[in-house]
Amino acid sequence: MLIVRRVFRRKKLNSGSDGEWISHAMKAAKLTADAAKMIPVAGPFIEGVANIFCDILEPLKQSKDNKEIFKELTQSIARVFQILQKAILGTPRAEPSDEFTKMCSDFKR
Repeated sequence: MLIVRRVFRRKKLNSGSDGEWISHAMKAAKLTADAAKMIPVAGPFIEGVANIFCDILEPLKQSKDNKEIFKELTQSIARVFQILQKAILGTPRAEPSDEFTKMCSDFKR
């Protein structure tokens, strides 16, 4: 567990790598699990704990990736709306055609 503590401490010091601490902690847990196989009595227990820790960190890593993707998506949607707003404001106003008015009134029913 000392390795995990060191990884968490490095996160505070190294603020440039925002989501890398999860990857580092997962690597440390996998390394611990592999090394625990060589310990005769307590090895399986240590290996199990390290694997569970790694399994817990996996959704956190995925969640972090999803948040970044969601942020990029919302920014792209906002840009599309801004472009549409500029295009709509730039076009001259016209009265809706009779066909369009009829389609809208049919839609309301």
